Amino acid sequence: MDCHMPVLDGYQTILQLKQSAAYRHIPVVMMSSEADSSEIRNLYRAGANSFIRKPIEFTAQMELVAQLGKYWLDTNLIE
Repeated sequence: MDCHMPVLDGYQTILQLKQSAAYRHIPVVMMSSEADSSEIRNLYRAGANSFIRKPIEFTAQMELVAQLGKYWLDTNLIE
């Protein structure tokens, strides 16, 4: 999820997700190309499972998203 979204930002969205028993267990990976260290700390405190600095170039972003998907869906074993 991008940190800087319209309507609800990433921080507000995590807070809402983690308040719900139905969604609390879903891993949240935050992305941003411009978050500072205090914003990143706040995202982890709110319940983010990972923070990744988003590349500026679109092709690099797509490659990163593909790698993330492979990790969370194929490599990361959750039982």
